[in-house]
Amino acid sequence: MASLYDNWVFERWDTPVSDAQSLALVSLTDVQGRLSIVLEDQRHPQRHRFQVDFTRYPGYRNLLEEYRLELWDALAGTPDTGWTLLVVVSPWIAELKQHESLLDVLYPDLKHYLISTEDDVIEVLSDETPTIYPITPARDAPPAGKSTVFYNPADRVQIEQLYGDITRKQPPTND
Repeated sequence: MASLYDNWVFERWDTPVSDAQSLALVSLTDVQGRLSIVLEDQRHPQRHRFQVDFTRYPGYRNLLEEYRLELWDALAGTPDTGWTLLVVVSPWIAELKQHESLLDVLYPDLKHYLISTEDDVIEVLSDETPTIYPITPARDAPPAGKSTVFYNPADRVQIEQLYGDITRKQPPTND
């Protein structure tokens, strides 16, 4: 069966969050011609936050990570991608240009940016590189993101406790 990503070509997009330990989406707002994406490095001791601002963008989409599982298979052959990517061969751009003739006129140098997080995959089409800058860390704010992510071995105690809770509620079957 064909994958959505069969014809996509990725390359690393070096940003301040490319090598974050665990990246979460804090907010995504589209107000008065500015698309602002706030991201948090959840596992950094100070929970660093960065804002990514796009000012020229004919399209964007945000899908939950669980609906983009094939993306991780597609990236398996691309070494050291990090959390932020450029889709240098983008079927999304090709499809839009095929159906929207003004796209080439208004956005001749369109690029496909991709930001992956623990819970979201955000894609933005823009002909300008976004501005990325640090903002106030999240020290006292509730954790960002939609889920709790545990890493082995760092979170081994929590993983074992959660596993125990689950198996007590739903004992394993002997199938």
